[in-house]
Amino acid sequence: MAPDQMKLNLRWRPGDSGPLLFVVHGYAEHPSAALQLGAILDPTMQRRLCAPEGGIDIGRDRRTFYNVDFKAKRLEPETFAPALAALDDALDEACREAATSREEAVLAGFSQGAGLSLALALGRSDRPPPAGVLMFSGMLYSREFVDWDLENRSTEVFWGHGAGDDRFTIDDHRVAVAKLRKAGRSVTAMEFDVGHVLSPEGLAAGRDWLVR
Repeated sequence: MAPDQMKLNLRWRPGDSGPLLFVVHGYAEHPSAALQLGAILDPTMQRRLCAPEGGIDIGRDRRTFYNVDFKAKRLEPETFAPALAALDDALDEACREAATSREEAVLAGFSQGAGLSLALALGRSDRPPPAGVLMFSGMLYSREFVDWDLENRSTEVFWGHGAGDDRFTIDDHRVAVAKLRKAGRSVTAMEFDVGHVLSPEGLAAGRDWLVR
């Protein structure tokens, strides 16, 4: 299927109910990893947990939403825009299936999934913004890739980041958080003594933020 015709498969945790928790997996991961992350963030099953599956197969049962040129340290714009549009449609589909609204939904993700979740929430759109975003080791994409509407989108943000992250540096994280706050966004930013990984402390903080 061509990127501009992409439709993403949705994976669900069985047996839960409530507003949507939409967890986006990272690069070279499987949606099962996103479901595991969601189960840690919502262990008492207060939300309908859904994970979209990246539309690009990179082998060994691993997926991505868009391609990355690691030598140039640059994402591929030809696959990024279709991926973001497909995720937006997948979020609508998940809300319909869960019988809940986008305004009640919380988006979450690690690495690529974190950046995409933030772009879905705070990018310019005629669709309602979600209630919140839980980010772990993500990034704020440049305006080359996302038409940000930071001043007018009401979504609250939790952003946990590793002080030793060698992919998205802690300085980049701090600059991005400052930019969000300057635009009037409510951001809970926390730094942890890890690299580009999820930490028990970060997961616990994110879980507390979700149920606050």
